[in-house]
Amino acid sequence: MEIFAPSNGRSIVYLLPLPLILDENSLELTTIAQKLLSTTQSSVCLTLYGHGLGSESVRSRDEEAFLLRRTITRFPIERLLLSSGVTFKTHLSAYGGHGYSGLFTQVLSNLPSEVTVQITRENPKRLLMWRPRPVAEPEKPKPTWQCRFCQGKFEETHQKFEKMDFEYCSMKCLSGHR
Repeated sequence: MEIFAPSNGRSIVYLLPLPLILDENSLELTTIAQKLLSTTQSSVCLTLYGHGLGSESVRSRDEEAFLLRRTITRFPIERLLLSSGVTFKTHLSAYGGHGYSGLFTQVLSNLPSEVTVQITRENPKRLLMWRPRPVAEPEKPKPTWQCRFCQGKFEETHQKFEKMDFEYCSMKCLSGHR
């Protein structure tokens, strides 16, 4: 069974835990990450919090930020998305977590500004604009009417004068009705 579906577009985003992307011992991309890069054009979203639950090892916030910075330097930045990973109350800064600003203070503050702009602005913008723009509907014709005397055509909003079920564009045309 294949883990990653081959895709021609960039519409798939894989939300993968950091250990599947970066080998913590060698600090290099894992074979799973290399396969993802070679078989798809999809993006990968990394989170600041690893959510180590159960038997998984729980890293400190500084270790997590270091590994995330290392992954950013190893991974092609045009296919990388980041998330603060705030999902629990304990992740908020008021309760001792990184909070929503943790991604910027712990990870992105130590990176060059070009990398930060690419990851925080350009990549999400490209992901949200992956569909072609819809074609504008053709303009509907506006209702018109024709002056009985001068045969001029006018929009429905133009003032009309009526006499015996005939429509005229001006008092001059109306007087010529005789």
